[in-house]
Amino acid sequence: MFLRSTNRKKDGKDHRYFSVVENRRLFSGKTAQRTVLYLGEINDQQAVIP
Repeated sequence: MFLRSTNRKKDGKDHRYFSVVENRRLFSGKTAQRTVLYLGEINDQQAVIP
């Protein structure tokens, strides 16, 4: 599992959205990514920086 961030410009401002994603192996042998949890937008005030 890993954290994926997606950047988007909306009304001239940058917004960053986060989701938790996992890699899954399909029967065909290919790998597919599945979104496990959508966290939404986390702005600078909400971010916890160690």
